[in-house]
Amino acid sequence: MTTKSDMLTSRATAGTRYAAAITELRAAYVDLAALDGALRNKNFGVGDTAAGIGASDGFNGRLPEIPLSLRHGTYASDPLGAIDNDVDAQTLTYLAALQAG
Repeated sequence: MTTKSDMLTSRATAGTRYAAAITELRAAYVDLAALDGALRNKNFGVGDTAAGIGASDGFNGRLPEIPLSLRHGTYASDPLGAIDNDVDAQTLTYLAALQAG
């Protein structure tokens, strides 16, 4: 039989897993959006065709933050703030690496 205590323990475990998953989703989104942006940058001679990235290969618009429907009051209430700024910063990091290389 499952007790209330067992359920609270299971909830805490699931919440920890959820918080980690949201953090990973955000990190992967930032990396992928930044890599798409860097690889599409024609200033470095990469461009869509050479990189194998077409105009429709990527996200349909930018995600400014984790959507409200994915937030959780206890475990993911404000998952690391705005995403756009992080995507822009990471894109610049990748572009600087292309320029240095």
